[in-house]
Amino acid sequence: MLDPEIKKTTKNICGDFNIKIDKNGLWYYQGTPINRKSLIKLFSSILTKDKEGIYWLTTPYERGTIQVDDVPFIVVDMKNKGVGSLQEIDFMTNIDRIIPLGPRYELWLDSKANIGNDLPYIDTGKGLSARLARNIFYQLIDLGEVIENQNESYVRIWSRGKSFRLGSF
Repeated sequence: MLDPEIKKTTKNICGDFNIKIDKNGLWYYQGTPINRKSLIKLFSSILTKDKEGIYWLTTPYERGTIQVDDVPFIVVDMKNKGVGSLQEIDFMTNIDRIIPLGPRYELWLDSKANIGNDLPYIDTGKGLSARLARNIFYQLIDLGEVIENQNESYVRIWSRGKSFRLGSF
């Protein structure tokens, strides 16, 4: 079911655009890689995800679906400043977007049945998210502190005054 507001403003629903974003954040059109980063950035600026989990490219004139294997973006770099609860962590995605980790853009771990362990994700807005590349997740763990209590031990990090749990052991 289309959002009524989108129905009003979009003239032509085109169906599937035959665009795919693979699990590594690589974009394809009709099975051929899209190598122009500027085109990927343009497409990502009009990308949304609806309540049913369907990804759409929407312009004022047309709207169509695309396939996304996991999430549309991958975090490929990280910068941090400060320490403890005053620390600020910024992530950069594969489309050069800076995502400030904190209350607005939260980090979570999600278990994927096909790989058997938790993967780290961050909200990027508009119902979209990015997965942290493995090396970035390891860098994040290096910044963490181990919290031990009677029931469990886990790693936690802070960014912009908010605490995020990175997993238990």
